[in-house]
Amino acid sequence: MTAQKRKKWIKFRHKLIRALVYFPVKLYCKIKYHIKIVPFKHSKKQNYFVIYNHQTDGDELFMYLTFKGDMYPLATEDLFFSGFASRLMEYAFAPIRFNKAGDNTASIIKCMRIAKEGASISVAAEGNRTYSGKTEYIKPSIVKLARALKLPIAFLVFEGGYGVQPRWSNTTRKGKMTSSVKKVLYKEDYDNMTDEELYKEITDALYVNEGKDTGIYTGKRKAEFIERLFYTCPNCGLTEWVSNKNTATCKKCNHTINYEENKMITGKDFTFPYQFATEWYDKQNEFISNLNYDDLPTTPLYTDKAKLSEVVKSKRKKLLALDSIVSLYKDKIEIDYKKLSGEKTHLSMPFEKMTNAVVLGRNKLSVNDGNTIYQIKGDFRFNAVKYVNFFTKYLNMKKGEEHGKFLGL
Repeated sequence: MTAQKRKKWIKFRHKLIRALVYFPVKLYCKIKYHIKIVPFKHSKKQNYFVIYNHQTDGDELFMYLTFKGDMYPLATEDLFFSGFASRLMEYAFAPIRFNKAGDNTASIIKCMRIAKEGASISVAAEGNRTYSGKTEYIKPSIVKLARALKLPIAFLVFEGGYGVQPRWSNTTRKGKMTSSVKKVLYKEDYDNMTDEELYKEITDALYVNEGKDTGIYTGKRKAEFIERLFYTCPNCGLTEWVSNKNTATCKKCNHTINYEENKMITGKDFTFPYQFATEWYDKQNEFISNLNYDDLPTTPLYTDKAKLSEVVKSKRKKLLALDSIVSLYKDKIEIDYKKLSGEKTHLSMPFEKMTNAVVLGRNKLSVNDGNTIYQIKGDFRFNAVKYVNFFTKYLNMKKGEEHGKFLGL
């Protein structure tokens, strides 16, 4: 299809729907997140490449409320697998599909096309909601996208979101958060920068660290499901935690922690060495980075029960089993399950053959064994982070970076 015949991405219905839902969405965000949104004052004729840090599941809504004009976000492909809800989302807002676990050349080309039509493009720079409270790792490839779009870069920064809605939690707490554009970098400015300089500009502008007391965030289940993130204990190393309302207990040593209203973590029956989840997260990564693989057992480190699905041609999910046994080893993932037909099946995925492992949403795991993308969805307490951490630890070791700090998130 030629460029002349290709249908435009921007549709009148997108403008209409956005106008109709603006005030209901604004009210919803105010009530649920208590967010203060500072509107970005600019001409509707100027489009932008909007880059933002990712703290809550409402960030895309805040972004729409901050900017005028046509805006199309990059969205992880998992959002396109929810049947009618996904089709409705595509019809109303036309997000651009982005694959966390694969090549995104087609997505970049689509973004360039939409930018030429006059719309803004937005993306969560980290590709992940922060688990720790700090702005997470940003891939250097974002520089390539910025240069390809040739648009002014608007840095949209969310603050307070980790207190309001930590990624590992199912609840939203009452507290303050803000949304505002901190800086705009114009094309004539970044054209004179090296890729390294532009990358640093992006990471510095979006950096937020909420591993400190930033106010009060009230809720009745502040620690619930913190085990989705943490699987190490300062007393016993590798372990499992079980949360209940505002506390969590280590299954090995039985020590219990409290998650306070100011985000501080305190020991209920002992002195806990980390003040905030951010520090604990950093220490957990440090612990895993420094593990000696030769000292780890050849038996499973962890075993989980989960629903298993296969992603078919990045278009839909095919359910393989409602109940599978997923085992994490130091150098592989193994899955045992019964097909819907009743046939017993065993999958072995050595890390050296896998091409990716990512966390989707709060605690869903996506892995690519080199041929197939599988999605693993455990129960509410399922910890997908450990699988990504050990996979990336193995890759670091094979690259000669045995103690590499980056562990996949």
